[in-house]
Amino acid sequence: MFVFGESWNRNYILWSMQVIKEDIERAYRNANMKPLKHSAYLRLQALKERFWHADDKLACLLSLTVKDVTDFIPQLFNQVISTLPI
Repeated sequence: MFVFGESWNRNYILWSMQVIKEDIERAYRNANMKPLKHSAYLRLQALKERFWHADDKLACLLSLTVKDVTDFIPQLFNQVISTLPI
């Protein structure tokens, strides 16, 4: 089995995260472009007790770095593992 070097794996992960971030950014920017989507968005905003506006989500996304995500993953796994029944 051929194994690429660690630098290749790291570059692939960085590239994958960048692609995902760009896709999510595009989705937030286009969230209310179509009238039917916009009306559903406004209805959801009125019905939910807590609601994050697409512009707020976009601002958070743009400030997010790969380091932020990689630092968060171990915390997430620890929370999941601590909630599993033994």
